[in-house]
Amino acid sequence: MKTLFISAFHSFTSRSILNTDAFKILAAKPDLKIVIFVPDYKKDFYLDTYGRKNVIIEGVNTEKLSLSRRPYHFQKLAEMFLPTYTKKMWAAGGAPNNKKIKKNPIFYWLELLIFFISKNFKISHKILRDLDFYFSSDNIFGDYIKKYRPNLCFATDLISGVDAMFLMVAKKAGIKTIGMVRSWDCATNKSFTRVLPDQILVNNIRVKEEMVKYHDAAEEKISVIGFPQFDSYITIKPENREEFFKNIDADLNKRLIIFAPAGNLLSGDDGETATILQRALKDGRIPENMQFLVRNHPQNPADISGLGNDLNFIIDNPGISFGGNIKANELDEKSIWHLICSLYYSDLIITVNTSLVLDGIIFNKPQIIIAFDGCRQRPYLESVRRYHDEDNMKAFIETGAARVVKNPEELVYWINEYLKNPKINTAGRARARKEILMNPDGKSGERIANFILNFLN
Repeated sequence: MKTLFISAFHSFTSRSILNTDAFKILAAKPDLKIVIFVPDYKKDFYLDTYGRKNVIIEGVNTEKLSLSRRPYHFQKLAEMFLPTYTKKMWAAGGAPNNKKIKKNPIFYWLELLIFFISKNFKISHKILRDLDFYFSSDNIFGDYIKKYRPNLCFATDLISGVDAMFLMVAKKAGIKTIGMVRSWDCATNKSFTRVLPDQILVNNIRVKEEMVKYHDAAEEKISVIGFPQFDSYITIKPENREEFFKNIDADLNKRLIIFAPAGNLLSGDDGETATILQRALKDGRIPENMQFLVRNHPQNPADISGLGNDLNFIIDNPGISFGGNIKANELDEKSIWHLICSLYYSDLIITVNTSLVLDGIIFNKPQIIIAFDGCRQRPYLESVRRYHDEDNMKAFIETGAARVVKNPEELVYWINEYLKNPKINTAGRARARKEILMNPDGKSGERIANFILNFLN
């Protein structure tokens, strides 16, 4: 019997791997033992949900591990070694008027120097990785290697700090490794890859190119597998509209608009934006037969208490939280089913900065992206406008799949235009489906499982 290690430290791993055919096919192999590593406080949930005769769940104190002195500092350095627009904007600020720069100008210039070095001198990447491996490769995962003697380690979130240590131990022990870039924004928005595994799985060609350009990955070692989390969107038929509307307490006689706010960590103006929509509906500037499903981000809810108890605004807080830790939120199969139905029966999607734009493309839904800050005029580095220049979002917007609105008047205008003619921007959505989603076929999970099984042999 062969043994496979799988990391599942990020909340969305269950959605992209464990709830898909990737895990179902692997777990169905009687001659394969699977050991899944999860945060210790989620162990019981994973045991109940994914435990099998040949599937073992191991809980790890990820917080203690990631905050270990040496790995913590190497992870912070790795974040500085990614010279993309997003990281320059987030880490260094990108302009002299940023609050972080005013507070600590020396640190700002140091970060810019590191960006410059990492971009122009690739030898710096090798030095960082070599030092990191030397100082960080001895950690708790070594005990599990000795205990189970795995044949392959699969890191589902290649760019995360904990997964980096997971891979380091495997490479030090001479074990085969596969790493997956978890999402379409990770290669440009998160961190420099501290460990390059034997093989890398990515969602699309763009991420493959980013891994080569920014992370020194060898092109021939990268395989494009699509978006496994969207497989069920292709293969599952949603429940009937009447039953779904009843479940969310929606009015069956009204149409549905999804509004996905940015969340408190990214914007302080979601409440005002929600109020703008509320007033437009009350004033008759939006058809009266509309209602809004306000879908909060599972890990970053917004403060929209100003809406009161308006029945036309249904507040949706998806997922399962653990001990009040919102960042530990899990999207189980019930939550995914709810999301699929929400998208399927919506007439329009309004977002600020979220991967929900990709979900909407699957169902060819009209989309509006908000590029203003409620009723305020914020400078660029404090405005939601800056998110739309992030590498992944900029590429999405350039496909023409959605309308970017810069003020409340444009928002109301395009709501009405899309409701009258949902075929507007159909060509742009088709382009995004092809270029970003790689024309999903419902078989991404199967491709992952087959890749792993072939690599094991």
